[in-house]
Amino acid sequence: MSIIYSSSFEDEKNRIVAAVVAWAKAGYPAGLDLDQFESMIAIKGIDRAITAENRSFRRYVMQSQSAIGRTLDNYLLPDLSEKSQRTDSFVLDGVTSLEFDHLFRWEDGRLCTLTSFKRCLDELQSTKYKILLITRFKCFSDVEDEGQRPSLGDYVVLLQSLDAIDQAYCRGIVQGDSTRDIASRVGLTSRSIELRRQKILDLFGFQRPIEIVKLIVRLEEKGLLEGWC
Repeated sequence: MSIIYSSSFEDEKNRIVAAVVAWAKAGYPAGLDLDQFESMIAIKGIDRAITAENRSFRRYVMQSQSAIGRTLDNYLLPDLSEKSQRTDSFVLDGVTSLEFDHLFRWEDGRLCTLTSFKRCLDELQSTKYKILLITRFKCFSDVEDEGQRPSLGDYVVLLQSLDAIDQAYCRGIVQGDSTRDIASRVGLTSRSIELRRQKILDLFGFQRPIEIVKLIVRLEEKGLLEGWC
């Protein structure tokens, strides 16, 4: 089976964030109702352990067991476990939010693609509720090789989905600019740009920035980036 959602991911993300923030402002009363939402939801503390979850998360991620008090490191595919740790560290290091697709082993054993969104909950000022994780089923995958690359068209969509600063970073490295140059141009620190660089590498499944340069050059040669720059 797959899941058909009644609302868009963007709409539900906004409603979940609003509900969590309102709950915190009310003094963390008992009964944060995350089960009202369709997406898989978990909240992690500063130690990355799960401190809140909803029914969908328990069913599809934890095979109907509770994850409260545990990290997800031993419950995910090895590649996804590593990505989970890296993206958690980005949020804890100051990245406000990030969104990425990844492979996941569905409850019937098939590989599928999920879309995950992570957001820093700094406004809650709590070490117990620090990282909000929202995940949705996207599609089943016919690919058993987790290392398979997306198509060129998929890469174009990924590039277009980047925000203005991430796109500025990509353009900058193609032009040979240093991290410091790019940071100065967009008004951020070099550390912030380094965190964004790693986020982009994870999104594209790359190991080194030169792979981004090669991809963009290839897409430009094929005329697939008209209007992007």
